[in-house]
Amino acid sequence: MENTGLDKISKFQYTQLSVLFRKLISKPLTNAFEKTLPCDIQLLVDPDNSGIKKLIDYKNYELKFPTGPKIFASNHVFYDDIATLCAVINENVHILVDSSSKDNFKSFLDRIALYLNGVIYVDKNILEDRFLSVLKMEKVILNGGNILMFPESTWNFSQNEIIRPFRAGIIDLAKKTDSSIIPCGIDAINKKYVVNFGKKFQMNTESKLNLYRDLRDMLATLRYEIWEKDLEKFETLNESYWLEYIKEICKDGEYDLVYEENNIFKPKNVISLEQVLCEIFGIEYNTMATNYEGYKKIKKLVQNWTNYR
Repeated sequence: MENTGLDKISKFQYTQLSVLFRKLISKPLTNAFEKTLPCDIQLLVDPDNSGIKKLIDYKNYELKFPTGPKIFASNHVFYDDIATLCAVINENVHILVDSSSKDNFKSFLDRIALYLNGVIYVDKNILEDRFLSVLKMEKVILNGGNILMFPESTWNFSQNEIIRPFRAGIIDLAKKTDSSIIPCGIDAINKKYVVNFGKKFQMNTESKLNLYRDLRDMLATLRYEIWEKDLEKFETLNESYWLEYIKEICKDGEYDLVYEENNIFKPKNVISLEQVLCEIFGIEYNTMATNYEGYKKIKKLVQNWTNYR
């Protein structure tokens, strides 16, 4: 008999009964936690098919998703995006959560809520753990559940990469389980949480690499459409504004931004000019989110190098 790894998952986990139970309690659970959110939730939608998206209170618009199993794929930018997305999606989703990150839990109550909602923990730094998390997601989908994941795996505070590189396993998962991928952009603008859903991602016959690129582009477009509704960010994207944006996002919790930046998925054989120059000149590599003064030195180094060439 082929060893699929399912023997490492408890037979009591992610069963049909477990999935059904979470579906039954999902609505009152998400309603309770939505009330704790510090911001109102808005949807970015095109209600009259005019080609122009508008911001609408999410309670005043009925979203329609495809029938059958769904994998919701979203960018990851603030602590409350899980509660926000669960409220807006309005049907139970098991959430893929990084157990190694230090920003996962603001309180014991949050941990209980995640458990009751349905959660799949994964230590992204351990290969076997990533493998088992895929098997768990397959079991949830097989038993009638849906998945919510953040493919980037870390918070994205990059000013230049709207969506950071991510592992393409979501493509394999969708194909194997015949699930619909529903791309989603989320961000906080003008003291509102804004969610922007895309159409069902088309799983055509293209290569896995092309599908990955198409999905990443779609996620970037959805997030950028939200940015367009904040004229100051859209028109200038200046550093001082961006730093204030990061501080605003992080003000209600304790976050290890260095950890988040260091655990970005890095495709093989891909390295930035900034990293190369830091290595050559013996400078510690920093991003704007982790060390602004160090970041400015690196930026000046890149400018000098570019001018020299």
